[in-house]
Order: sequence, then structure tokens, then C-alpha cells
Amino acid sequence: LARTVELSFRKERKETTIDDIQKVGKEIAINDTDELLIKKIQKGIKKDFFASFAEGTGTAAGTDLQSVLADIWGELQVVYEDEDITPIYMVSSKDVSDYLKTAQISMQNAFGFSYVEDFLGLGTVLVSPALTKGTVYGTAKENIKGIFAPASSGDVGSTVGLTSDSTGLIGMKHYVDNTTANPGTLVLSAVKFYCELLDGVIKGTIS
Repeated sequence: LARTVELSFRKERKETTIDDIQKVGKEIAINDTDELLIKKIQKGIKKDFFASFAEGTGTAAGTDLQSVLADIWGELQVVYEDEDITPIYMVSSKDVSDYLKTAQISMQNAFGFSYVEDFLGLGTVLVSPALTKGTVYGTAKENIKGIFAPASSGDVGSTVGLTSDSTGLIGMKHYVDNTTANPGTLVLSAVKFYCELLDGVIKGTIS
């Protein structure tokens, strides 16, 4: 056992005044701000996900994005020599914008992630502004693990009375503060993505 990954609940809460509801209506005062809160939490989950790759111990280098990705691909073939893997790479949106100055790519979106399938024939590339320009990460899709506590089921969800978002990863509950009469929103999430083998994560540097 190299390390232990701990899963804990992240708790967020917001309140809306009844004056705001009277002024702009429930849809804007509660529902629209709920959506913004969910997006903020999802952004935090993605940021932590990308930050986890910095723990990787493999290295690669190159003079541009294409050469770095090629070097990472080569390192992955060595690390996973006896395994059938699917390479995946994490790239800063700024490095992708530099690449777009001389070439065209087709970007897709899913679950809030921007990605390019079969980029340069090397594998899937996830693109994010949360990553540092000049630093590229690569690993096997099979090396990425995810753990979470169900949002609406299980002891916590049933005890608190949560309903889940579309992903089933984030739980939400509405309540009214009987002291202030202000409606509140409580959001709980316990989600963590990580790489199981740290030597199976290659950090590439564009020089």
C-alpha cells in the first residue's frame, strides 16, 4: 500500500432573501443562483482532478506540444509495456491555442470537459484553463480512478433528504430558515478522482 485516498464531504450553502424573491422572482433569485453554485462546485471537482496529475513521477520533454505528446506517448508504452492501455493527455488551453495558430482541430464537450479524440493519432486530449501553460500530463485511462458517495441514496442522502444533480454526484436540498424566513440551499458532494499508479503518470514540459 503506497498511500490512502480519503473521501470527505464538501458542504456549500447559500441563502436568498425573501426581498430578492419579491423583487426578481423565484426563478432568478433561487433557481438561477442554484445553477451557478452547482457550476462552481463542478469547477472545483475538475480543478482538483487536474491538480492530482502533478503527483506523477514520470517525465518527458519537447520543443512544442506535438513533440511533448509524442515523447509522453513513448514513455507510456514503456511503463505499460505488458498492458493494453488507452492513452489520455491533459493540456492547457493556452498550449492548444498556440497549436491552433498553425493547425485545425475539432473540439468536443462532455460533462463540462473539453476534449479532442485521437489527437495526432496519440489518444484523447483533455483541454483545461486550470492547467499551467507549458506543462502536459499523460497517463492511461485505465489508471484514472474515481470514488464518490451517492448524492441521493445511501445513509447520508436519505438522512439529509437530498436530491441529486444530473450526474448523480452532487446532492441538493432546499429549506427555509424559520428565524429569518429566508430560503436556503444546501449542497453536499463527496467526489474524488485520482491516478492509482503515480509512476504511470508522465509530466511533459514544453521547452
